[in-house]
Amino acid sequence: VVSERDYVTKIALLGRTSKDTAISQISTKMANLVTASPHDSVYTCMDKMLTRDIRHLPLIDDSGKVIGMLSIKDICKVMLKETEKTIE
Repeated sequence: VVSERDYVTKIALLGRTSKDTAISQISTKMANLVTASPHDSVYTCMDKMLTRDIRHLPLIDDSGKVIGMLSIKDICKVMLKETEKTIE
């Protein structure tokens, strides 16, 4: 996975160029990758994002396959809907 943060910290701030840098040199390695499972709660995903200061979580199924990408915007939409239901 390559994030905006990977790009900024590993290319732009180090004075490298995109043209001369292989993706494998800047990507987040699996050992360090924070992911979500379809079985995780919204709260769990929000906690992972907030405690690690990340905005996206790859959604991984039980076989380890990437099946989607969860964003902080997705979390906010769900939280807003829950709040609106509570208010009603």
